[in-house]
Amino acid sequence: MGRRAKRSRQKPVSVDDANLSDLMRKGRRWAGDNAHLRGEVGTPDARNARDWMAQTLKVQTREGALSPLVYNRCQIRLDDVYEKAKNAGNPVRIVVLKPRQTGVSTWTMGRMFMRSIRNPNQHCLTLTHDGDSSNWLFSIARLFYDFMPEDEQPQEDYNNRKELIFSAPH
Repeated sequence: MGRRAKRSRQKPVSVDDANLSDLMRKGRRWAGDNAHLRGEVGTPDARNARDWMAQTLKVQTREGALSPLVYNRCQIRLDDVYEKAKNAGNPVRIVVLKPRQTGVSTWTMGRMFMRSIRNPNQHCLTLTHDGDSSNWLFSIARLFYDFMPEDEQPQEDYNNRKELIFSAPH
């Protein structure tokens, strides 16, 4: 009888694992003292995603005005954790004990929205503890779609209160 192969269990990446010295050791670009605050830390894929979101997606500010989705400090750190897990070949599973009003929900909706319109046959689900919160998060995705440049908007098949479905291929 042979020995049974030990299954390796991949450690999930947490926000605590994403410190700057670790990011630098992994070959990520470092551009100075506060580069992580300016969004200059990360892989080319992360920079492309951040640049695309800033150029394409709009968010509503607390004052009610529309503004480009430019990452804040928390979103930059979360994005670095996401890219670290993705580049390591691990499934991306991030659990955030989230404080209020830091942009975690907006970052999540932006990433899901970007993935769904850039890749055919993608399904994204927003699930919260109650219907009002789910509706509010879905309104962020609807805002992204409604105010993105027309030449980048995928054609929609359905756009109603509960779903946004794009025509294939998009």
